Amino acid sequence: MHDYFRKGKLAVITGAASGIGEQFARMLYSRGMKLILCDIEGEKLESISEELNAHSAYCDVGSIKHLNDVARLIQEKFDEEIGAIFANAGVMKTGKIEDMSLRDWKFMIDVNIMGVANTISAFIPLLKSQLSPSRFIATASVAGLVSAPMSGAYNATKHAVVSMCETLHQELFGEHSQIGVSVICPGAVKTDILNLEKYGEVEGDVKYHDRMRQLMAERGLSTETMVTRSLEQIEQGNFWVFPQDYVFDRFRARSDAILSQSDPKWQSK
Repeated sequence: MHDYFRKGKLAVITGAASGIGEQFARMLYSRGMKLILCDIEGEKLESISEELNAHSAYCDVGSIKHLNDVARLIQEKFDEEIGAIFANAGVMKTGKIEDMSLRDWKFMIDVNIMGVANTISAFIPLLKSQLSPSRFIATASVAGLVSAPMSGAYNATKHAVVSMCETLHQELFGEHSQIGVSVICPGAVKTDILNLEKYGEVEGDVKYHDRMRQLMAERGLSTETMVTRSLEQIEQGNFWVFPQDYVFDRFRARSDAILSQSDPKWQSK
């Protein structure tokens, strides 16, 4: 077992004002960690940060400046060792890939891809500068391993997150082996990721959007269970983190199709 989440260590969480990020913050606070919570939802962020005695940082993860400012803050104001960096912020818009506008692509790429890339750029140098073990953790999705219809742009961005984490792990291994990397690939989780109104965005395909919202509400894992399972697997040193077992069947079907050179086919059940 690794002690990335030990009392007194520091954790940075992006997308911390709601959903998975908020649950990570609450559970790590209960373990006695010091927290820096980052989000663009200012009022919610301030409220949660005050409740958890955490430092809040208004942060658009698509801006390297915002994340560099957080890294500079750590260097100037915090003496605690960094235990974990959570590149958790993410957005999702549904619809046929041919219907995704340039605005839709930019919206998801800025957060889902550049958000993780910027978090790596801002914080990996800090993790390299300390000798104690630490962990870089990105929230991807089962959509980073398989490609369901009606979410092509989202799939593409989450595939990129998985690829970045695999690459980062290999580049750190050996010379900087004190830094571990994990990528979380959950299926449906009860969050408000489909609430695009707070970002000033409109829904994509309304019918499919509503189906997805209903699926998440009825069959999604609670954020508490998802985060509990994820932390347990990360503490074991796992690179791949799967809060739900059913994603293996989805990935196995894709792998079989690749190996047999058969056409991709999404199994809805």
